Amino acid sequence: MKIIKNRSSKYPTCEICGTPLPKKRDYLKECSTQCHVERMRKYYTKWQKSYRMRDIERNKRIQHKCYYKLRLEVIQHYGSKCVCCGESHIDFLAIDHIHGDGTKHRNVIGGTSQTLYRWIKKHNFPNSFQLLCHNCNHCKGKTDKPFCQVHHPELYSKSKEVVK
Repeated sequence: MKIIKNRSSKYPTCEICGTPLPKKRDYLKECSTQCHVERMRKYYTKWQKSYRMRDIERNKRIQHKCYYKLRLEVIQHYGSKCVCCGESHIDFLAIDHIHGDGTKHRNVIGGTSQTLYRWIKKHNFPNSFQLLCHNCNHCKGKTDKPFCQVHHPELYSKSKEVVK
């Protein structure tokens, strides 16, 4: 704990802003609550970084476990299978914006898929999402229809068929 002494004053100075401490507060390190909060913010930021660096692998495992648990909760709420083809393997499933506004929505909330899962849970699992496998989600993304053209060709005109 370093107390900075001002050369022009015989009293110690605040560690944050450098103003001389009043005689009654010379046992403290800051001149005000604002400076105290700033010093503690710096201290905890430094401590948090060193704590994270101590056991990186352990922290990654914990983070992955929390992410997987959240993802599983969202997937289970939306039915645990693709609404288009019925695929139920968890690793193949994805959350789909029914109205096709996924890019716009992700830009608003920012972040990663974990951010999306948190947003969905926080907003009580809105009806504007559905569960699709990655293949159906990709096919659906190319059109404005609610399902992919592979499993629901009746929704598509003959001109959209793939030429073999």
